[in-house]
Amino acid sequence: MGFLPFLTIFFIFILFLAFRYRSISSKQKEGEDAFFRRESEANTTIRTDIDLNSLDYITIPMDKFPSDSNGNEEMATALAELQALSDKRILNLTKMTNTDLKITYGRNHLDEMQEIGENYVALSMLIVKIAELLYADGDYSGASKILEYGIATKTDINKNYMLLADCYNMLGSTRQLATLREQVPLMGLTLEHQILSHIDDLIQHTSATPDENFES
Repeated sequence: MGFLPFLTIFFIFILFLAFRYRSISSKQKEGEDAFFRRESEANTTIRTDIDLNSLDYITIPMDKFPSDSNGNEEMATALAELQALSDKRILNLTKMTNTDLKITYGRNHLDEMQEIGENYVALSMLIVKIAELLYADGDYSGASKILEYGIATKTDINKNYMLLADCYNMLGSTRQLATLREQVPLMGLTLEHQILSHIDDLIQHTSATPDENFES
């Protein structure tokens, strides 16, 4: 190949890179502009038409949780925290940014909504903590009921799904494992692939027949 053809190809390549850079930069700028426009809108949004006390808050079914710690200090602490949380307002806001909160509920309600969302995070963590303690104590049925409640609140804590799969496996319920497998892809979990693989392994290796009398 002569020098001129090589130079032509080189310049074409440079022009291509320049075009790509400008295209990417333009898209980035559009994204940044859209973000700042939305943030500006959020910062000027005042909602006086929303009564925060009328929202459909998550309630904690205390009857699903142990009523006694049986001398387990970790369980006693977790149950005390859960009891305190049961009197608070709770909403699953994990998919919402502060900008989303301001636009939806108003900048004037941001602090309250952040606290309400933090209460949900605390609840999600307590659900897993209490279920882990029950699982370690061999109470797979009790643990599963609590973890199922976690899923009903649309938790995105991966451990909730992993541990529930283990509970179903210990209970010999392939039917419930199959149902859980159908739910996982709908939850937007960060470890979705690993959770599905774990469930598949449990289904494949279990020799137990589905327990049709298993209560969820």
